[in-house]
Amino acid sequence: MNLVKRADLVKFLIGAIVGALALSFWTSSRCYPLPCRSHRQFVLDEIIANPFPAKNRYEVNRWIYFTERYIFEPSSIDHVEWNSQDRKMDLVGLYKQDIEQVLQHAVELLNAEENSKLQLVKLINGYRRFDPQRGIDYILDVNLVDKEKGIEYSRRLTVVKPLKIPQLVPINESLEPATIHIITPLIHSNFTQFVKFMEIFERYCLKTKQDVTLLLVLDARVDNSAITNLVAIYKTHYPRSSMQVLTMPPNSSNTDSPYWQALEYATKRLDIYSLMVFYDINVNFKEDFLTRCRHNTYPHKYVYFPMVYSFRHPEFIISNHPHKLHNHAHLRAVGNSAEGRWLHNFYSIVCLYRHDYKLILRGSVLQSVGLNRDGSKFFELVLNSGISVFRSADPSLIISQH
Repeated sequence: MNLVKRADLVKFLIGAIVGALALSFWTSSRCYPLPCRSHRQFVLDEIIANPFPAKNRYEVNRWIYFTERYIFEPSSIDHVEWNSQDRKMDLVGLYKQDIEQVLQHAVELLNAEENSKLQLVKLINGYRRFDPQRGIDYILDVNLVDKEKGIEYSRRLTVVKPLKIPQLVPINESLEPATIHIITPLIHSNFTQFVKFMEIFERYCLKTKQDVTLLLVLDARVDNSAITNLVAIYKTHYPRSSMQVLTMPPNSSNTDSPYWQALEYATKRLDIYSLMVFYDINVNFKEDFLTRCRHNTYPHKYVYFPMVYSFRHPEFIISNHPHKLHNHAHLRAVGNSAEGRWLHNFYSIVCLYRHDYKLILRGSVLQSVGLNRDGSKFFELVLNSGISVFRSADPSLIISQH
């Protein structure tokens, strides 16, 4: 009797296991109008850890959706162009190259596993996310054609690119904290905005005795007495500070790029190893920016192009949030898309060493380079110079209205 019960128990367990496997296979498969095969999961290298387990809604790791042409993700990817109507970006550059390599490798693994000759026809849906415990996860819905049988299949492939062992990247030398030379051309600038800039400069540089110098470049064709008088007052209050007012000759500013001509005029006053900041007075800053400028700029290696955050007009915010009419503290929440945005195409602020600046221009005359006011052409020159661009959002740089 005991033997019969044991046999029945074994049969029951076998049936349960087979049923569970069948259910697992059914849920892993994805059927489309084309003939469907089972789900396949691949690891592009070694065995990896399990996905990060989210314990609450704030820890949920989002998937980024993409197709063969576009990526749909409201993130701070800088080298892609938004389509404002469809909220999509062109899939270009390293992202496109990475996805194409993953697709190719996944199909090769699939052919090796099944001893088939499948060829990629089309990517239907793609999903990508970074998992800090395991690496980069991909989910790829693809159409494949069997070249021998002439049959087209639809498959879902799960691919994982695992993380490698962390390694320190050696740097040739450690740099001492450098003096930052802030160069600010005041060509067609608003005096009210300049007053606000000097208040910020006093608060975060003069009062805190930061190791900075300020070089203001003026246009000789304009009456700049208000600016020079204000700077003289600050010099009286802070006699040990370094603030210079440079006035370009009238013929120097009569060019197609007066802003960059003013920068060039000021850089010639500095030592070849000076750390410079080309600054736009329309942007408010805090002293944390100065620290990041020193850390993210390295001779012959990195030029720092920080991304600036722009708040929407206060009236626009208040009209959409009437309950915040008498409380503007919410304006400090940098990153809230309802109240502002990161300016991906803003290049007017840059930190770099003067010898790298000369290397980037390669002795070119500014008129022949044709640099524009927003700095985008200079940004392209840096990209082609062999020096790496350090591009990142900087929460200490804010434009109140833009």
